[in-house]
Amino acid sequence: QIRALGLEKSWRLFYGILRNNRLNANSGFLAMRNAAVAEALSLAQQGIFTDKGKDNDLCQVRNAYAAVEIGQGDANCDGIEDEVANGADDDHDGIFNQFDNCPAVWNPGQSYQPWTDQDNDKIGDACDQDRDGDTICDEGGPFSNVNRPPGSNCVPGQGTKNQLPADNCLSVPNADQADFNNNGIGDRCDDSDGDGRVDADDNCPSIRQVTATDWRDTDGDHKGDLCDDDDDNDGQADALDNCPLIRNYGDFGNGEDTTETDRGLPADNVGDACDLCPFVSSPDNTESDYPPDGFANPCDQDDDNDAICDQGGPLAGGVDGIPAEGCKPGRGTVGPLNPQPADNCPHTYNPDQLDSDHNGLGYACDALEQIRLTHELNQFIKEFVLVADDVTRLPLPICPDCVAQALPQRFESVVKLQIPDGFTAQVSDDRGNVVARSIPTASGQTIRFQPAPYAITKIGAPQAASIVGSAGESLAADSMAYYLEFIPLSPHPAGDTVTVTVALEEKAAATTIYLPFVSR
Repeated sequence: QIRALGLEKSWRLFYGILRNNRLNANSGFLAMRNAAVAEALSLAQQGIFTDKGKDNDLCQVRNAYAAVEIGQGDANCDGIEDEVANGADDDHDGIFNQFDNCPAVWNPGQSYQPWTDQDNDKIGDACDQDRDGDTICDEGGPFSNVNRPPGSNCVPGQGTKNQLPADNCLSVPNADQADFNNNGIGDRCDDSDGDGRVDADDNCPSIRQVTATDWRDTDGDHKGDLCDDDDDNDGQADALDNCPLIRNYGDFGNGEDTTETDRGLPADNVGDACDLCPFVSSPDNTESDYPPDGFANPCDQDDDNDAICDQGGPLAGGVDGIPAEGCKPGRGTVGPLNPQPADNCPHTYNPDQLDSDHNGLGYACDALEQIRLTHELNQFIKEFVLVADDVTRLPLPICPDCVAQALPQRFESVVKLQIPDGFTAQVSDDRGNVVARSIPTASGQTIRFQPAPYAITKIGAPQAASIVGSAGESLAADSMAYYLEFIPLSPHPAGDTVTVTVALEEKAAATTIYLPFVSR
């Protein structure tokens, strides 16, 4: 008969197996059994499991696996596995030679990741001279068929360990031993610039790339634009190319630039092939719109496509450089000598035109305002004066005190509001999706929502998350931003103001964790 360990001890056993990395992706049933015995031995040494007397805990672990024909049991619970007289344990690690993946090396799970066999060659890592199976000896070499399957050998690597040649990526197969910066760490396991992508898969291994556009490779030569001197591969260096991202060969190394000179205007050094303002003489060919509308800022009436005119307005849509819905006057001004209304962040999308410090520069592009507002929100309670004749958006920080790159499990943000009658509130994300709406309570209104796992943001300093795919590919993930929106339910006089109080609470709800285990 086998006695159950009970919930608490079972939890400790299986959690310890995972916490101590006693298994890997190649582990089978026998490896699971050996890992459980090794963890039970460790728990017995700590006094958590019993290992003496009839029906002791260590005995039950052995017998439970033996009952389903995995490994040896201990029928009399004397601490010696059955059939020991007919078996041998040369290294005295508690595992018979016939089950031991390192029969001559003691490896019960203390010095190495126990029972790990990362290359699945039936030789445990504790005694395998080529743990990742890439034919490069972990240390020294060459070796022929020593502690390895028949017919396989390993040769010295390009790294160094204990003054001997060594594999420069011990845990990642890399037979080529490539090491572009010669730092002794192979490109397959080295991330020289710390951007989350190993050098072998990084098209700019010496330059940190974070956003999706940083990985762009215009000419497909496997060298990213950030470190490529000729992005379009047209033979003209980017510094001298009047269309650095478009191949435009010319008699003197550059393509034509005649759209302005044909009209008596000076050349703007922007090639005809890429000029987004072909009839305006300006070296500025940048486009702030997202999504792009095909017009650079000098000839675009709404550079950031937020339906706020860069200057003046309102302007009807359907005209080059103006969104289809048109644009309306902004809440900024052109300048002290020109009171004409203007977008208070002409190159940054901000249809709300939020400007809490009233300095004429919108919150979205005002670093000092962002810092101040972050501090105020971190104090959790603050009064804000809102313009009542339009929707007002207040940026919400997400877990500003978090130090990890992802939010805690089941993390929840709670916004408590005191707002006057005639208004409602909601939280939306930076993609325009409404996440949650306010619910009236006895003490005001409350909004609850669970931010995206990678939405850790401090206002004005969003952190981009890097997710590593299954093939070692690093995928850039834009940080998610959230906004608290106040919406008038009925028309109010233009310029009318109201005062609201905002309280922001954040917490990770308690959760029950269920741990996996192997059964048969």
